[in-house]
This record gives sequence, C-alpha cells and structure tokens, in this order.
Amino acid sequence: MSEILDLLLEIGIVGTEVSQGQQIRADCPFHDDRHPSFYVSSGTGAWYCHAGCGGGSIVELIQRLKSEKRLPQQRQVRTVPGREIARTAMSALQEWQQRGIDREMLSRWGMRWDSVVGATRIPFLGVGGESVSEAWRLPAGRVPKYLYPKGFRKSDYLYPWDRLVSASDSIVLVEGPTDAVWLWEAGLPAAAVLGAFVSSTQISLLRSLGQRILTLCFDNDLAGRVATWESTRRLREEGFILFRVRLPKNYKDIQQVPLAQVGDVMSRRELAVQRGFVHPQHRRWLLEDLRGEKGKIWRYDDAGQGRHRASGRNGEGA
Repeated sequence: MSEILDLLLEIGIVGTEVSQGQQIRADCPFHDDRHPSFYVSSGTGAWYCHAGCGGGSIVELIQRLKSEKRLPQQRQVRTVPGREIARTAMSALQEWQQRGIDREMLSRWGMRWDSVVGATRIPFLGVGGESVSEAWRLPAGRVPKYLYPKGFRKSDYLYPWDRLVSASDSIVLVEGPTDAVWLWEAGLPAAAVLGAFVSSTQISLLRSLGQRILTLCFDNDLAGRVATWESTRRLREEGFILFRVRLPKNYKDIQQVPLAQVGDVMSRRELAVQRGFVHPQHRRWLLEDLRGEKGKIWRYDDAGQGRHRASGRNGEGA
C-alpha cells in the first residue's frame, strides 16, 4: 500500500491504485460520485476531480475537507476477524526481536500473541490499570498495521494513558503504540495518537496532564510530514510549545532507530514557531525567553535562511 493511499484512508477516502500504481482513483469527497472521478498522484499527493470540484496538493485537500467539515472523527473501525490465521507465537516473537523488542519488553507492556486474530494484542489501560480497550499489531507486510475493536474511538484515547497520567517530563507525540513503547523504554514519555492526526479530545487530554511543551515525532513519510504540519498548526493555536524531530532518512519511524541512539536523535529536535522551525543551535535562548511569553511571540522566516526576529509582549518587534 502506498503512503498516499494509507493517508487517504486516514481521512476517510477509500481508493484503488490505477495506472500501474502511479495514481489512486476514488469517489470524490466533495460531491455525490456515482462513477469515481477523483484522482490522486501516488507520488506527490496532488489531486484532481474530473467532475469539476477542483484540485490541489494533499495539504490543500486536508484543509478543504476540514473547512467543509468532511474529515471523519476517526478511521473506519474494522471488526477483528475470528478465523484462525496460520502463524505461530514463536515466529511472531522472532519478528519482534528483529525489531529490538525482546520477550521481557513485551511482558512489561502486557503484549502477547493472539492466535485467533493472528496478531500481537496490545492492552489499553485506564488510570487505575483497568482494561479500557485493546489493539492488535499485525505482522510485517499486512495492512493496516493495527486492528481495533468495533466501536472503539481512537480519537478519544492516548496510549499508554495509564503511564501518561504520572509523566513529569514533556511528552513526545507519535503515531503508533509501538513507537510510544520504544520511547518509554528509552526513558522518554510518549503518547501515541493512534493515527496521523491529533483530535480535539486528545488535545483536551494533553491539557489535563498539565503539559505545555510537546515534541512531534511522526513517521518519516509523506503522511507523517502532513500530520506534523497540521498538528503543529493546531497545537500552537491551542497554546502549546512545539518541537519537531526529523528522523534520519534511513528510518521510517522512531521504533526503527536503535534504542541506544534514540536519545541522540531526540536531542536534535527543532523548535516550532509561527512560520517554520528553528534549528537546534538557535533554539536554546529562544525557548528560555518563550517560556515567559504569551501568544505568538516568535517568527521564523524560512525564506530568510534561518533569520529570526523577536517580538515584544504586545507583538511589536524587539
């Protein structure tokens, strides 16, 4: 499955790859489409409706869907299949070990092989350690990566909530549960948003934790970059101080980074300001002053090759 096709699924558009995988064809989300007229480039995400609804970039598509209130609350929940899948627990364990997650780590997080579903079960716990739901991580090569019980609203939960409520340090936001597990094992509190977008309910949950500083570490693909852009804009509007982590090019997500190197990768985070991101070498004194300011204080001009300008408390240039 292409990255764009996976992103379209996240925003409620079910498409089919055509033209030898170079395009994705789907029903247009902007009109009653009897014959699929909506086409998206698998490489760039550029889209166009041949029925006259317009076109644009993948970011413009998300903006338009949001402005017209057409974005779904969550990805369609799939019913967990009940048929037996021929896969042994031992082969699943070997797959996890290849990813750096050993038997002891799986045990610490209550993760176990579910032979009925043919996937690793991940428990979702509440504040007191009680079970509130669960997810299943499918073996490599199968899509989607995760299955959820029918009726479970991903947008209403942050994983692992039972640990987040006692987190004292700033939180890292990631996409999937195993990404969060990996960061916790590296000593960094992390919350999985269970998708590519941060919901209003999840923002409220983050606020209830008393967290003001967040770091975004979404997947190193087009869907992750779009999610970073959208989440940065939205969370900054909600008053959070945001950082972004650029993963090394050879890693798709933080869970692929060797555990011993996670701290070094995360230390190179960039501070998000009004118009872009500040390189780590410039962020230290910016953040020190920003902690005491209110509102949109800092501006960063990407076209200015890293120039920055401080603004006073009333928004006037300092």
